Amino acid sequence: MGTAPVRGTADGESSQDELDDRELAHVAGTYLDQLEKQLKSEVTRNESYYDDADRDLRCHILERFKRVADLTSASWDEASRACEVRSIQRLTVTARQVLHYGCSLGVIAVVPEPRAPKRELVVAEQRHRRAM
Repeated sequence: MGTAPVRGTADGESSQDELDDRELAHVAGTYLDQLEKQLKSEVTRNESYYDDADRDLRCHILERFKRVADLTSASWDEASRACEVRSIQRLTVTARQVLHYGCSLGVIAVVPEPRAPKRELVVAEQRHRRAM
């Protein structure tokens, strides 16, 4: 059983490593497509919901993780050390949604649960950032 050719290969032969390196991007892309369709029929979400998820994925999650299996609770904790607490909280929601979507596609069997910071930490951080 072969795999589909990967774009960008010189002779059209697929490279499983190249495909695996974009696995999370494929899952994230189909998740965003599904989310966009879902939001067209909903009125309850904020207009920026899709844009926020897209930015979270492109600018943060896909920059650090290439494969769905790489996004574990431990690797999430390690990667989140470089972000502010409120950002981690928002990114964790997006990461969890993509992981659950990947599970529904059969990409992973068990969904890890990246931990978000406690609300008290977020409130404390934002308290220090208030305008004078």
